[in-house]
Amino acid sequence: MEKIKLSLFVTPFITLKGKMHRYSLSDMAYGEWLVYKDGCPKYYFSIWDDKDSITIPKGFSNMEEYIEFRLKSVDSKLTLKQNLWGLPTSKPYTEMVELEKLPTKLVIPEK
Repeated sequence: MEKIKLSLFVTPFITLKGKMHRYSLSDMAYGEWLVYKDGCPKYYFSIWDDKDSITIPKGFSNMEEYIEFRLKSVDSKLTLKQNLWGLPTSKPYTEMVELEKLPTKLVIPEK
């Protein structure tokens, strides 16, 4: 698996489960997503990185909706949203994180 180093925004939260962190990309990250598994970032996906052509199939209103659908069909624990409810305990900070690139086969169905 190919890995990539990213600078992510990290916000500490206090929740009913204890101290947790919310990870996010910059607001300027258009066409880029973090893919979470069990509330933690697992993969990074960018529509600009792949050699394969990715288009929005009929029946989906945007790329995010389509990617979420494909992820759920492969592994129900993969999601584009980090469901984290609580109170922030301090200001966000940046952290360098190494993530795997999302395998193309998870987003583009094999023909």
